[in-house]
Amino acid sequence: MIEVPAADPDICKYHGPILIAGALVLDPEGELHRPLAQDILIEDKVIVALGDEARSRGQAAKTFDARGLIVTPGFVNAHCHSHDTLLRGLFEQMTLETWGAVAFPFHWPPRPTEEIAVRTRAHAVECLVNGITTIQDMVTIVDFEQDHAAAVAGAYSEAGIEAVIAPQYSDLAGRAGVPFADDCFAAEEIRCLGDRSDFRPIVEKLTSIFTGVSVPGVSWALGPVQPQICSEDFLQWTAGYSAETGMRLYMHLYETRAEAVLARRSLPEDMGSAVRRLVRLGVATPRLTIAHGVWIGGREIDELAQHGVGLATNPVTNLKLMNGFAPIRRYHDAGVVTGLGCDNSSASDAQNIFQAMKTFALLWAMQSPSNDQTAAAAAFRAATVGGAKLLGLEGKVGRIAPGYRANLTFIDATGPAWRPLNSAVRQLVYGETGRGVTHVMAAGRFVVTDGKCRTVDEASLCRDIDRIREAMETDLAGVIGRAAMLTKSYAAVAARVAAEPLEFDARLLGPTSH
Repeated sequence: MIEVPAADPDICKYHGPILIAGALVLDPEGELHRPLAQDILIEDKVIVALGDEARSRGQAAKTFDARGLIVTPGFVNAHCHSHDTLLRGLFEQMTLETWGAVAFPFHWPPRPTEEIAVRTRAHAVECLVNGITTIQDMVTIVDFEQDHAAAVAGAYSEAGIEAVIAPQYSDLAGRAGVPFADDCFAAEEIRCLGDRSDFRPIVEKLTSIFTGVSVPGVSWALGPVQPQICSEDFLQWTAGYSAETGMRLYMHLYETRAEAVLARRSLPEDMGSAVRRLVRLGVATPRLTIAHGVWIGGREIDELAQHGVGLATNPVTNLKLMNGFAPIRRYHDAGVVTGLGCDNSSASDAQNIFQAMKTFALLWAMQSPSNDQTAAAAAFRAATVGGAKLLGLEGKVGRIAPGYRANLTFIDATGPAWRPLNSAVRQLVYGETGRGVTHVMAAGRFVVTDGKCRTVDEASLCRDIDRIREAMETDLAGVIGRAAMLTKSYAAVAARVAAEPLEFDARLLGPTSH
């Protein structure tokens, strides 16, 4: 039996050519069941050769012994939020609305910059040790404070993870996103949902962040949080700015039944469709990725596909917040590019791509013919090449092939989950938990070795987390108290939503999985 050797302690400091020797290379576009042992040659942060060519060209390179290891591309977390990392474990069996009344940062008093940096650093480390090397973070930066934006970007850059950051924004009052709000909430409760803002000062602050905060490995994107709480003027600005700059944009859409009911009741000019509204305003382009897309009609999915819009599905959060699950097979069959996200750490409770892949595969199987046998491969591709496309990184990350960045995840294949090796992709998706991740390379640099993050002092980080979390206690109690005052009103909304029929014009819905 092959024993996996410990990594050279100095390998993290090495920046020259590296020959990864003897790895079982599991590429999403290669052999998925019985991958071959191959060498991988890395120069200047990029994969330059595989197999015999790598060994021939890499004779002068530093050799890294990868025998007994499955090597996958570094995984892509196509949708997440770092702002609630310190709230993990607080919530269970809560609706999105009641959870969000505590978890969303705008319900809290202003946070110190150190807290922003520590929670982002914790988020980055959790991703890295779970084999994730590239993320899309829809972070809430309250009041768009530039020092907070710099703290988020700096934490990611220092940790060595590649991040596409989309600060969330909206300009309508919170009541605009809640169906039956005027009937179910008292006047003072309505004020707790948030006031309307002029979008023009928000634009100034956003563009100041985009131009003023620049660090290696981090890029910026647009994050209109939800279409129902963004004015048409703001959405049109978003579409125009994206077209002008090429900047990608990310948005939550149809996460809950309430959102679908709200769209059907409030958008008669768009046949009750939030998708049609995005098309009409020019937002629905190949630069747009929607997150969730659970309560959606079949013809709306077709419209998204026609306009090149992508989907970042978040199956663990959707189930934990009791919202159901996206018709992922229907999206796939329509041609919608699909990536996989881990979402909020206080909603899914983990930045664990292995949990997400397994849940994706199980839901895919439920929506497919029996004996289809494509679920594991679809989950693996969503977590690699699919996510890469959604982040605008197609051809750069998500594969193990010449010309791609050397983002690699090394998994111990000597453990019981991998013996015997019958199908690498199935054992990866259904059997691996993340405990087998031994080493992680990002842009040609080892950032995790022997299961430990080497770019961040984990012991020091844990002390910082404990200290800051203790200091949050008083504020947390106040936020929970205010949220509890809204519980009955949200329950009234939920009852109205549940009673509302979701039967609409057949021209809009078409076939659907719901």
